[in-house]
Amino acid sequence: MGFPDFVYAFRALRNSPAFGITAVVTTALGIGSSTAIFSVANYVLLRPLPYASPNRLVLARNDLERRNVKDFPLSDADFLDLQKGAKSAFEDFAAVNTGRGRVLQRDGAPEQVRFANVSTNFFRVMGAQIEAGRNFEASDGLPQPSAPAPSTTPAGQPLAPRLPVYAILSPGYFERRFGANRTVIGQLLPVAGGGPQPLIVGVLSPGFDLLFPPEANIERCPDIWFAARIPYDTANRNNVRWRAIGRMRPGATLEQAQREAETITAQLRRVNPIARTAGQYLRIELMKQHLVSEVRPAILALMGGVTFLLLIACANV
Repeated sequence: MGFPDFVYAFRALRNSPAFGITAVVTTALGIGSSTAIFSVANYVLLRPLPYASPNRLVLARNDLERRNVKDFPLSDADFLDLQKGAKSAFEDFAAVNTGRGRVLQRDGAPEQVRFANVSTNFFRVMGAQIEAGRNFEASDGLPQPSAPAPSTTPAGQPLAPRLPVYAILSPGYFERRFGANRTVIGQLLPVAGGGPQPLIVGVLSPGFDLLFPPEANIERCPDIWFAARIPYDTANRNNVRWRAIGRMRPGATLEQAQREAETITAQLRRVNPIARTAGQYLRIELMKQHLVSEVRPAILALMGGVTFLLLIACANV
């Protein structure tokens, strides 16, 4: 388009103000809607997850194929078997579950908080940093000693003491509850109901959230993170509670990871008749792909729609 064409277009718009306003509004709507949708697409589909080397993070989705159940949580023993067996394509696997509970404030009043139970390697697998205090250590997750049967315990003999529970605070809760006073590290956190009082050992660095689809029922921003003492309880493989996140080794492919998971699946089916009957299958999926799988088709359809709308707007002008 040359300069004379611009002059002609300008005169046409000046001589017909209504047409000019219509052209400007139509073009603005086309550009605005396109910008909005492409911004959403960039944030949801293209932006990397806020974790270290996020392209190596995967989820082990536990499907029960013969019961048409997708993404079933793992039991203690199943997670530990997965973690132990995944050594070729994976650096490690970590476990997480979340919920809500009550702790006691300084005046004794109960306060509801969001919490997460995690394996002690969780923050290392995710690449999260500790702002103050220390990270969880492997010894923080040793299983509690088993209670002996009453018939085998001599009268008057004390039971083995319970191992402590260790906690790391989120930066938001650390600021809100304790005014960012680092002297709380090393203190006990009283809980409602008289349960074990967790020992505060650290504070998480800002900016770490748990990103899961809503149907996973995972709290995005837990206030308190507890080191889970996960027992290898083969008698209760049907007591499920864990979501498993793995980190692949550098250079490992998703296909290699899936083959290794299938080997572990075969072992789980051999030792658990219920898993065999239900058709248990560990499906490895990139964490990013899992997050956007539900919305990706809709966003791509909207991108196509607004692109077509922008072309129509330009053509009409």
